[in-house]
Amino acid sequence: MIGCYIEETIDNLKTNRLTAFLAILTLSLTLVILEIFILLYYNLESITDSIRSDVKLVAFLSDDLSQKEIDMIKDVLAREEGTAGIRYVSKEKALEEFKMDLKDGGGILKDVGENPLPASFELKIEPNFQSDNEVMLFIERIKGIHGIEEISFSMDWINNLNAFLNFLKLVGLFLGSLLGAGVITIISNTIKLTIYSRSEEIEIMRLMGATNGFIKIPFLLEGAFMGTLGAGISLSLLAGIYTLFRLNTAYTGGFLWKGVDLVFLPPSTMIYLLLLGTMLGCLGSGISLKRFL
Repeated sequence: MIGCYIEETIDNLKTNRLTAFLAILTLSLTLVILEIFILLYYNLESITDSIRSDVKLVAFLSDDLSQKEIDMIKDVLAREEGTAGIRYVSKEKALEEFKMDLKDGGGILKDVGENPLPASFELKIEPNFQSDNEVMLFIERIKGIHGIEEISFSMDWINNLNAFLNFLKLVGLFLGSLLGAGVITIISNTIKLTIYSRSEEIEIMRLMGATNGFIKIPFLLEGAFMGTLGAGISLSLLAGIYTLFRLNTAYTGGFLWKGVDLVFLPPSTMIYLLLLGTMLGCLGSGISLKRFL
């Protein structure tokens, strides 16, 4: 029975191949717009996760601490919940790094005399402890440690980036809804044309006692096939766009800045997009068939 349905579906597509081709092409171009947006969002989220893994809090130390006291502070900070990593920066190392940051402007330090920079601990914060409340609690816990004079940390730019990603999610839902409605309309109209062209055949089948389900299944399979093929072609187009973009940005050292590169969608996401195309195809066919059967 399934073989008969598949055979009839193939015959329908062959008979209406021009209509089916135009529908699949339109579907592919429609879906690739959504997939480009998903690709950009996926990469921005990956970049945010990478940035979050390197978020640091700096605890500046008093100048009169002994090495033993510094080691004790390090042990306490390392045991704090939320600490992902810790690095000690001595006064000498801080001055060296400051000079490197200044580059040609390092000459202004000649008249300063004694090294004015304090020693410090740079603490990496675990991503799940980077909300405003968690960070404030973390700072409250460590600022009373003897030997820590000041704590430097800013979450504003991380919060702004998270707000931007949340905005992109809303835009993605809106854009996805519009494109999904477009895909359903395209397939629905395509199936509708097929039904019009086969209205006499359908009427004969009904007179012979064929059930609505028997008549509908080939059309639903046809819609599913067009949706799946359209999604597959759109992913191929997306891969081509991605490759061209990678080639054109290879000379600049990265996607947004040096060390950050554009990555393609993971296999699981591509499978979901193929299933989405199949589902939209079936839905479009179902909506169209309701008007006739």
